[in-house]
Order: sequence, then C-alpha cells, then structure tokens
Amino acid sequence: MAALVLVPSAAPRAATLYALEEHFAALLDTVELVPAEQEEEFKAELERTLPAIVAKRDSFGHFVQHVEHLIEYAHAERVRLLERQKHYERVLERLQEYGVHVIQSLGVDSKGKYKKLEGTTLTLAARKCPDSAEVKDEAAVPSEFKRLTVRMPAVLFERIADSFDLEERATFLEQVKLLECEVPKAPVKEALQAGIDVPGAKLCIDKYRLAVS
Repeated sequence: MAALVLVPSAAPRAATLYALEEHFAALLDTVELVPAEQEEEFKAELERTLPAIVAKRDSFGHFVQHVEHLIEYAHAERVRLLERQKHYERVLERLQEYGVHVIQSLGVDSKGKYKKLEGTTLTLAARKCPDSAEVKDEAAVPSEFKRLTVRMPAVLFERIADSFDLEERATFLEQVKLLECEVPKAPVKEALQAGIDVPGAKLCIDKYRLAVS
C-alpha cells in the first residue's frame, strides 16, 4: 500500500494572501503528522512558503497604506481645489467689474448704447443683466422673505409638526422643501450598549479594522 501523503499541495506562486495563509496553516497543522520519509519534502515546502507569505503580507499591507494615502490626498485635493475655485470666482468677478467699468467710462454711442471694444478675435461688451435683488442688510429683511435651514433632533421636529392641527400640519410640511435626515451613531451605540432596543440598528461587537504598522 502506498504511503499516506500528508504534505499539503503547494500553493501557486501568484497565490492570494488568503490562499497562502491557508496553505501555511495547513503546513503547520500537519507538522507533527509528516512521516519520516516525507520530512525533507515537507521542510522544502515550508522553506518555499515562508518567504512567499512574508512577501505577500508586506505587499498587501503596503497596498492598504497606499490606498489610505490616496484617500487622504483626494480629500486634501478637494479642499484645495474648492479654495482655488473660490479664488478664481473672485478674480473673475473683479475682472468683469473692471471691464464693465472701462466700457461705461467711455460713454455711449449715438444710439445711447455702451460702445463695444473690438479686438482681433474677441469683442468686449457691457451686456445688461436681468433685474436682481441685492441684500445689503440681512437682519433688516422681514421674515417672510427669509428661508431658514435648521438642524434639530427628529423627535423635536415631529413634536413641532404634531402640535399643529391637521390643516396647519399639512401646510407646515409642504413648506419643508427638503427634509434631510441623518442618524448620528454615537447616541445609537450608547443606547444599544445600555441594552435599549433601537429598531433598524444593531450593535456590532465583532467588527474589525485592518491595522497596518
């Protein structure tokens, strides 16, 4: 009868981290069961696996750190680009105001219109904008012209809405153009940890985050 082969099949060279870890665990589980005639083969397989799994762990960890750095960079870039956008918007506004000022300072033509400044490829003109309102003193504007964005606990909002009669409540809710809802996790976690049931939520006690150091 042929001898029982206890050495696990070799992991492929381009194996995933999971496959290598599984293969390494299988090797360790069989270390005391390997027949004497297979010890050299087992040691050779172990020597091939150890460098491969160490290299795979390093490459996986480095990639995780790389992605974390990309996220940090993308966030910083978003902030930087937003600031740059605001800067360019202010520059554009000043340039437009200056251009209009130059054209208006030159007076009007025989038809009572502001003159155009013609270049080789472009023409500068003062084009009248549609009527618009400019708020000089926000505090002095009556409340009927204002729209507020208020953040409050949902239970307080429901209490306010329920304080109206049916017709007033319907009118109130119609005036709420967009009702954004968020669920802060901290108070939910505190309630769940205190043994209070929170429908639609659960306490995660077996969740882990990969730490690369």
